[in-house]
Amino acid sequence: MKTSDQINELVTALAMAQGEFLPIGKDKRAEVRSDKGSFAYTYADLAAAIDATRPALTKHGLAVMQPTRREGTLIVVTNILAH
Repeated sequence: MKTSDQINELVTALAMAQGEFLPIGKDKRAEVRSDKGSFAYTYADLAAAIDATRPALTKHGLAVMQPTRREGTLIVVTNILAH
């Protein structure tokens, strides 16, 4: 994959977008049980993170891509931030 040597414009756009990100609420709950005990926690799923950040990213000309590929039994996700 070809990438840019200079990222100053990308970093500037990202900094501006981050200042406009909406709060991401932890509205999902997971419960974990095992023979050693159990516990629960709340979390924000990926859809909530995308919903809270996409408007500002788009406004500043940024796109997030997450192509996947298989490597044996693994699924590999690569995160790409483009400007």
